[in-house]
Amino acid sequence: MLRRLLGFGSELMLSKIPDVGAVILSMRDIYKAWADAHLPREEENIAEFSYFLASDAGAPLRIDGIQWIAGPFAMRQARVVGAGMAQEIVWLIFWTQRSRKIPLSCPRIERLEKQFSR
Repeated sequence: MLRRLLGFGSELMLSKIPDVGAVILSMRDIYKAWADAHLPREEENIAEFSYFLASDAGAPLRIDGIQWIAGPFAMRQARVVGAGMAQEIVWLIFWTQRSRKIPLSCPRIERLEKQFSR
C-alpha cells in the first residue's frame, strides 16, 4: 500500500501533474526512508522502484535512487536475481543513460537503444 501512496504504479498519471518534479524532490527524504526500509526485503520493491525511477515522474530521483538500490542489490550478489528485478534495473539504467546521454557499452542496453530509436 505504501508503494501506491508513493506513486508506484501511477507513473503516467503523475507525469501529467504540473511541476511534478518539484513535488517528488520535496519528498526525497520520504522516498529515501522507504528505500532504506523496504528495498532490502523484497525483490518486487526493487523492481517497482526501478520502474518508477525510469518514468518521467521518477526522473528527479533517478541518480539517488540508483544509489539506494545499489546497497540491497550488492547484498544479493550471492543469490540469483529474479528476472523481473533484473529487467526493471536494465530499464532504469537504459533510461538514465538515455536521458543524460551517457555513453554506455552493454549489449542489452544497445538492443533497447536500437528498439526505441526507430
